[in-house]
Amino acid sequence: MKTRTPSSIMNPTSLNNRSIDTIPGIGRHTPKALKYYGIKTIEQFSRFTEKEIVALLGNSGKKLLNAAKQLTLQSA
Repeated sequence: MKTRTPSSIMNPTSLNNRSIDTIPGIGRHTPKALKYYGIKTIEQFSRFTEKEIVALLGNSGKKLLNAAKQLTLQSA
């Protein structure tokens, strides 16, 4: 029996274009706040520095930024 491979694994660049909603642990309200600032994709989010994200989201933003950067590294 053949198993199906998710398209994000077959096409790694698509991972960076995924919505920030898919970052593990992001919650319900944070994506709305980030979208207010024009941040809609994992790639856009991962371009920010830790200092910038903490200014927007507080210390909890550090974990989210690390998770986003891990996802972008996996797709490289």
